[in-house]
Amino acid sequence: MSKKRNESEQSARQLMYAEIGQFLKNKREEAGLSQKDVAEQAKLSTPQYVSNVERGISPPSNDFLRLLIRLYKLNVNELIEFMTEQQQRYLTQEFMVRKQAR
Repeated sequence: MSKKRNESEQSARQLMYAEIGQFLKNKREEAGLSQKDVAEQAKLSTPQYVSNVERGISPPSNDFLRLLIRLYKLNVNELIEFMTEQQQRYLTQEFMVRKQAR
């Protein structure tokens, strides 16, 4: 794999994580919770993981998503639809990068 294509794929993945993170941050704020509140409910020693997810640095784990669904009173279908849209955008962009590399 070329270095340029790898960087483009990483960039697309980071963008996807950032979009998901922003969605989750908005939902946290709508729920009136701080990152510290979420960290305490998740039994994390600091809110750093919450911050990393919201900034798109780390993807949320499935267990963390289950907790957020409960804490934020999220509609599961809304979350799945949003994440599916982001995944579709990422895959489309990755496919276009690979097609151009040929």
